[in-house]
Amino acid sequence: MSLDVIKNFCKVTASAGYNDTATEIVLLAGEGATLPTVPFNLVWWDSTQYTDPAECPTVEIVRVTNVAIDTLTIVRAQESTAATVKNVSGHTYKLVNAFTKFTYDLIKTTVDATTGTNTGDNTIATAEVVTDTASATTWPALYEAATGSIAVHTDAGLTYNASTANLATTTFTGALTGHASLDAPINSPTFTGTLTVPVGLTGLLRADTGVVSIDTDVTNLVDNLSYTQLADGTDGNLITWDAAGAPALVATGTATHVLTSNGVGTAPTFQAAAGGAQTVSIYLPAEASYLPATAPAELAEIAGSGVYGGWSYLAFDDTTSEHAVWRVPVPGYDGGNITVTAFSKPATTPAGAVTLQYDILTIGLANSEAFNAAITVDTTVNISHSLNTTELNTDICIASATIDPANVAADDLLVIELARDVATDTLVGDGQLLGILVSYTRT
Repeated sequence: MSLDVIKNFCKVTASAGYNDTATEIVLLAGEGATLPTVPFNLVWWDSTQYTDPAECPTVEIVRVTNVAIDTLTIVRAQESTAATVKNVSGHTYKLVNAFTKFTYDLIKTTVDATTGTNTGDNTIATAEVVTDTASATTWPALYEAATGSIAVHTDAGLTYNASTANLATTTFTGALTGHASLDAPINSPTFTGTLTVPVGLTGLLRADTGVVSIDTDVTNLVDNLSYTQLADGTDGNLITWDAAGAPALVATGTATHVLTSNGVGTAPTFQAAAGGAQTVSIYLPAEASYLPATAPAELAEIAGSGVYGGWSYLAFDDTTSEHAVWRVPVPGYDGGNITVTAFSKPATTPAGAVTLQYDILTIGLANSEAFNAAITVDTTVNISHSLNTTELNTDICIASATIDPANVAADDLLVIELARDVATDTLVGDGQLLGILVSYTRT
């Protein structure tokens, strides 16, 4: 809010009496021209009975918002006064443009909000030593002519060059007050051993705290910062920022560890690399089987014709439970499920819906166990092919079953046996097995 205009010796007279609600009053002819520019306050009182407005019990301060020749538009009851009747017969009521508390408060508010900038002509010599033994809150009366900025001062004394707006010395003792630019010509000034401002930074010497506040754009300095200028740290540490946005360090991990994100709000850490699951599949053809002395399946080889090669298979009879055995290492197996997939074909096309079924038997051979004395154990799990007239004797049929062999330990040599379950399946004629696929997951 701007200050009201006040005129000296400005006093006018109301041309008539008014009640306590009137918002327009008419002055004596020609008196409106003596008033200042609106808005302003007037003190209105009974001048017939009281020469001093302060003694008048009906005195009132009003605010004039418009002057139209000699007619005033007013707002009643200003500055904690009350709107009163001013129409006693035979009395004269005057209004004076006086200095009131409202005006004082307005001036004080304006002064309090004024910053330390001067537009006057006070100057500082090119190299003048400025000393001040007053308190740190004293307002220095020295100004830089080019910018109007208030010059710095210190209890201990310093040299200030007004023409360049730079401090000419590099070391200061005591509290700095006032405002000044800390420009590149100040080569790392030190404040009582507690504060060093690097070359190229600018800032503000704060009168209220006596410290330097850096308020310049330091992008250029950061862009040109060499890694050799960073503070010493710990070998292997990485720089990050914590959840509050403050700089933080990632502690060094051990050999083979990898940097791992811990999600939003948590700093990353070095951790052991997580192991990934891997599926291992081993195909065992008919030719790789071992045939037992009792009730073995029959290994047959068929010669191919034309561009189609031959094949081998194990023929399992439909009246006798015949067997075939494979011995296979299972690298990385540490227990758990094993999936066994059989690739079979019927010797003849089925006459209707039938099944071809194999029992699965296993055992694990550990180091130093007898190779040829092992006796496989029934897993009670079967591989069953569902066949129909659509499965021709030339069609491949695929079926799987999952086992969890309790007798096979980690790093054992797996011995797996398939035997046709002739008591359960209903296929008439041989079941021809081309091979099996053994699959398991390792970590």
